[in-house]
Amino acid sequence: MGRTGSTYKARLMFLINTCTNLFLEEGEVNVKSLAERADLSERLIRDYIDDLTVLGVLSYKGHGTYDVDLEFVESAINVQDIEPYQLQLTKFFSPAYISILKTKPVADKVRKVIEKANFAYEYAEDFYPLLSNSAPPFDDLIGETIIMQKMAKNVMLDNIYVPGSSAIRKKNDITLYDFAFFTITYLSSVSYIGYFEKNMLIHNKSEVIEYPRTETFSGNDPFTADEPFYELVSEFPELLSAGRSIAARFLEKIQHYKADLETIDQWGDELEILFHNGSLFPHGIFVQSRKLMELRNSAYKLFLKIQQESEKKNILWVGVVREPQDNIFTKSIKAALLPNLKDSGDFYLFHNLLRDRDLTCLVKRRKEKGRPDIDNLYEFYLKRDPHVIRLEFLSLDDPVTEQEKIANYAYTLFVPEMQGSIYGPSSMVIAQDLSRKLVTSISKIVDSSFRLGYKEYISQMGELSQEK
Repeated sequence: MGRTGSTYKARLMFLINTCTNLFLEEGEVNVKSLAERADLSERLIRDYIDDLTVLGVLSYKGHGTYDVDLEFVESAINVQDIEPYQLQLTKFFSPAYISILKTKPVADKVRKVIEKANFAYEYAEDFYPLLSNSAPPFDDLIGETIIMQKMAKNVMLDNIYVPGSSAIRKKNDITLYDFAFFTITYLSSVSYIGYFEKNMLIHNKSEVIEYPRTETFSGNDPFTADEPFYELVSEFPELLSAGRSIAARFLEKIQHYKADLETIDQWGDELEILFHNGSLFPHGIFVQSRKLMELRNSAYKLFLKIQQESEKKNILWVGVVREPQDNIFTKSIKAALLPNLKDSGDFYLFHNLLRDRDLTCLVKRRKEKGRPDIDNLYEFYLKRDPHVIRLEFLSLDDPVTEQEKIANYAYTLFVPEMQGSIYGPSSMVIAQDLSRKLVTSISKIVDSSFRLGYKEYISQMGELSQEK
């Protein structure tokens, strides 16, 4: 069993995943089984179990056993659009916890966990005036001040189409008998072209574009025998799983791009802006497998096509990212203004700093590993109380003027998080809901058909064998 990371953050994150796997396998978590699985002492495990209980990951059910809140852990994965092995600890430090630390005595336990993880949680009173009056310290930060107060406005949207798009991937691992293992990735993407009159969404005048599709991987796909990852596959089957997850992510993005491209092709003359759920191009993914590189290149070609068509039709293509993991602002502010600032990431910084209708200055994104060089990519943060989102866009001409327009549209159309839904511009939220329903329907049909067909095939093979 490999050892866990030496830092508190690394161990706590490792144990969240370990507890989840243990609970799925055995139906409960206890100190002894978790210590054995994590290769740590029972004394140390007890300390971490206390912290995981404070964070809401575990709940005590009696007789030394704990349950895992699977819905909470799964929501952390779904909201961030990531795979379980990429899950970040920050998700479990709920901004709601942080905001009540000064007023709720019960929050002292949460405070201690946050301090052990070295996350900052007291920003607003000390930092807000400084950052609201300080010019951006570096060339890649563009604007009069780092925080621009009350810039987002409600605007009248009348007789206008504002589309939002979203995509869903659902990966099922299927075991049939004890010798057949399959991974099926279900994909769906939806673009909802919402029609608005006097800021009211008129559903019967709106349009929907849907893309259902399935992709399957079997054997050692997406790796092949002559590639550097192949030897690793035999010893580390989790790499095969990770490769399939990355492939699924690219396939989902390709599906998503197709919906966006069709929206621009069919409705481009009617549009000023298109909200895309998630980052415009996946980044932080490094691939060497030939199949994965092919998928990445296919996604990039579609990305460039959308860039070309949106520029031709003067449409702002805007990615809406919830709970991003960037730290560009945090690093810049720490380097130039606040050397003692703790690096808990930009999202947590601005969730506590920004007030309703506030924006940050723009960031011009440069080339980075895992993402192609995009010359006109900008991003900023917007607070629509109580939520903070990152908005990234491909500038058509004047990024500062475009930022104001994007912020006004996003603020005006913003709907809060509801049961089972996301938050963000309304057209995008509807597209997400429709996409989720579509992929669920596809997976039910294909799963049942696949299992039934395979069992019939095995039965027929058995009958033929008996005849011989």
